[in-house]
Amino acid sequence: MSRPKKKPSYLLHRPSGQAYARLNGRVVYLGKYGSSESKGRYDEVVTAWLEGQVGDRFAITVDEVALRYLK
Repeated sequence: MSRPKKKPSYLLHRPSGQAYARLNGRVVYLGKYGSSESKGRYDEVVTAWLEGQVGDRFAITVDEVALRYLK
């Protein structure tokens, strides 16, 4: 019998001010830390992860992070 999955933490990436969660060793950036957008994305990502869906659809590229930072 496998252990139940522990819900990942909502974390702050201090250098960029981005929120992120670590799922199976992969970092998923969620948007500006503390924003309603990032909290909603966190709920969506964690729910899908807990249900066993593939987390790749939530992956963000370095280019996307850079463009969001510049905005």
